[in-house]
Amino acid sequence: MTDQLPQGYYEADDAGAWQPLKQVQLAHVIGDGAVVLRSVLYIDAAGGQHLAPVGLATDGGSKPKLSWAVFGHPYDPHYLPAYVVHDAGCEAALRVFQMDQARGLELRLHADRTFREGVLHLGASRWRAASYYRAVRCGAWWAMR
Repeated sequence: MTDQLPQGYYEADDAGAWQPLKQVQLAHVIGDGAVVLRSVLYIDAAGGQHLAPVGLATDGGSKPKLSWAVFGHPYDPHYLPAYVVHDAGCEAALRVFQMDQARGLELRLHADRTFREGVLHLGASRWRAASYYRAVRCGAWWAMR
């Protein structure tokens, strides 16, 4: 049961129980894309639950190649849990946006804020977390215009 789990990242084991996340399990597909093979759950500081389900398509941390030297590879295993949970939140926000733009924008903002909290939880510096947050907010503007 997830009600008793502290803030952090978890993965579903073979029996469906949540265990502390060891590594995000992905299957790489054509190009830069991948698919989540084992669900990833993030419990935020307020107890909110954010799920990246099995089968979720992800591109890891979407960032231009020029930024990789400073911000790391899109599939950097250290921040990958935050990337895939953020992708799940963005996908849900985009689906809602197509029916209700205001609610979709609100969900995207929530996904972006959860991402910022998640990378901080994973040990990112405040500077890195703020930079990532600015980048995903720009991405939100681009995706939802």
